[in-house]
Amino acid sequence: MKRNLFLALAVACMSFGANLISTENDSNSSNEVILVFNPTEHFITLKFANPNYQKHQLSIFNNHGKKLKVFKNVQNDFVKIDKKLIKDCTCSYLLKKENGKYFVGKLNL
Repeated sequence: MKRNLFLALAVACMSFGANLISTENDSNSSNEVILVFNPTEHFITLKFANPNYQKHQLSIFNNHGKKLKVFKNVQNDFVKIDKKLIKDCTCSYLLKKENGKYFVGKLNL
């Protein structure tokens, strides 16, 4: 059930043309996720609010829904993603908080 929900959200996110789209199912916290892209670096940075340093899990999916990478037990307020991972596709991400709340969005270089 959860996988089907994510795939539906991922497909919906990939249909938009913006570089980053994010939504969250928690109305009491910040819904801001920021993509930091520096052409001279070999990575991009996904930043998000995490004032209490909760554990998060970030999953990256290609445009066919195949899981490319999982970052487990993220307790910072950012994740650095190697550009090689997403260089040939528009990828989706699922950022899941320890309490089950989540963000979904699109990474497009």
